[in-house]
Amino acid sequence: MFQQLPTLNLEKPTDPSNYVDRSFAKGSPLNWQDDVSGQMSSAVMGYLHQKPTEDELKKVIAYIQYHIHAPCWLESSPFGVTDDEMAAEIRALRALSLTLNTVQDVNEYIERAMNIALDPL
Repeated sequence: MFQQLPTLNLEKPTDPSNYVDRSFAKGSPLNWQDDVSGQMSSAVMGYLHQKPTEDELKKVIAYIQYHIHAPCWLESSPFGVTDDEMAAEIRALRALSLTLNTVQDVNEYIERAMNIALDPL
């Protein structure tokens, strides 16, 4: 039986109701590909081609904020952190995500997130 996924609401990207409890992890983020409106796909493709519109960039930034604030990264297995250093980096990424404004900011954020194996896109 498939779980009904909630609608991805990026108006309030860190709202706890946006996350999904899955059998393997509580408080998981939806993938941007799960967005049924098609808006995230367009935004991510615009970003990946390095030519996002202002609206697309805002959507990508909101998704990044949503992704890193998922409770599963700090709270549940198998994704929960294993050491204080990783927990500190996740908290730092959460704070950093709230300051993103430009494509360069997003590029730098993603590179840093990838250093701890978190790929939001």
